[in-house]
Amino acid sequence: MLNQALPALGADGGFTLQTQQKVPALWLISDGQLLRCPLQVKTVRDILQVVGETRCTVSGPEGLPQSLRMKPRVMKLLATAKR
Repeated sequence: MLNQALPALGADGGFTLQTQQKVPALWLISDGQLLRCPLQVKTVRDILQVVGETRCTVSGPEGLPQSLRMKPRVMKLLATAKR
């Protein structure tokens, strides 16, 4: 995961993500491909926002926010990703 700390995954692939600000999408690298996973809140329970399943799409590095693209860790991962 590029823009958040990697959470522990459940047996079904689900996870809980704790953030200080709204996260419109998660950015991942899987099998050398950059993926954008949009997060759409389905329900709100007190301060918990439930997203549910999301579909990730392959993206190019030009789709990454500039602030994320310039992080050294992300730059290194992108250099090894498939083109």
